[in-house]
Amino acid sequence: MDYVQAIATSGGFSVQPITGEVPGSGFMVAIFKGVERVVAQAEFSGQLVADFVGQHAALFQAAENAFLGGWLDGGQVYLDVSVNVPTLEAALELGREHDQLAVYDVVANASIDCGVGVAL
Repeated sequence: MDYVQAIATSGGFSVQPITGEVPGSGFMVAIFKGVERVVAQAEFSGQLVADFVGQHAALFQAAENAFLGGWLDGGQVYLDVSVNVPTLEAALELGREHDQLAVYDVVANASIDCGVGVAL
């Protein structure tokens, strides 16, 4: 996968970096604290992604549903390790447990605020 191209053309990506699997359904939730990396879009590169994957290889190997996520927001590229869960309810619950602002709906290609539609 060309990560720089994916950010430039679609604004993001989710991929399992060991198998190359791209999730086709479900919801992506970042649950691993302290691994997020943020860089200016102009500094984003394939080498930066390779370094990030190398630093967090144990997470990608240990959790079979762990994915590399990258997205563009306000001129910044965010990299994180996320998991794919099957239901919105489970995703929102995990998101709140791990202090996430939003989860990502793979099918709708949209972020969903962790407080929307669910009683806190």
